[in-house]
Amino acid sequence: MDDEAGEMKESVFEDIIAKYPEVIEDALKLLGRQVNVEGKRIDLLLEDKHGQKLIIELKAGTIVRKDIAQIMDYEGYFVSRYDPTVRVMLVGYRVPRNLQRVFDHHGIEWKEIPPRRLESFLNEKGDKDLLRFVSEEVAENDTAEYGSEKEGTASPKSGSTKTRTTAQSAKDTRQRRVDFSRKEGKIVQTAYLMRSGYDAAQIAAKLNIPLNKIKLYVGFLKNNRHPSVVEFFRGSADSGR
Repeated sequence: MDDEAGEMKESVFEDIIAKYPEVIEDALKLLGRQVNVEGKRIDLLLEDKHGQKLIIELKAGTIVRKDIAQIMDYEGYFVSRYDPTVRVMLVGYRVPRNLQRVFDHHGIEWKEIPPRRLESFLNEKGDKDLLRFVSEEVAENDTAEYGSEKEGTASPKSGSTKTRTTAQSAKDTRQRRVDFSRKEGKIVQTAYLMRSGYDAAQIAAKLNIPLNKIKLYVGFLKNNRHPSVVEFFRGSADSGR
């Protein structure tokens, strides 16, 4: 029964995104649902405003570690085999911060869309049919959160100043990591394009990055010093020029 409920939630989630792809980003066009490509099932296939294909993997719930391997497998397969410009994105109700850092580190796109945000969106659209399912999901989540709050309560005054200071420090650290991870994401994109036979000038034009910076990325990859791509792209860097 739990499996059936989970499948129903994911089906409704897919219905919403398919009908309103702007929830993901503006100007998206739906190309297909549950598309099978050589045994790999794609939840949603869309096209963005630049004409690039966007593969969406949906998770009606919190993204967990096992989802990382699946989305990286998809990205490695479709980007290297079919089109180096293909985008792959993982979309879920919630993406934990530690996994956000992993995705940013590897240059993998992700989007967090909580049920409450979907409820507000559908309410604005006046879509009562889909709104009914999402409102039920919101009610279930609120009940679960209320139960967890009752089980573990703590005094808000105890160590509040220290907590705020620690939280701010953690926020600053996360921001620095995100800034650095964005740069690493460009290196990963460079590696994918190198593997597909693009030279430095072509990569610079495709990624809209200065040629001198791309040449640094290429040199970095040739020396196999980039931890997020060393194993996967070992031996492929020689194709970059």
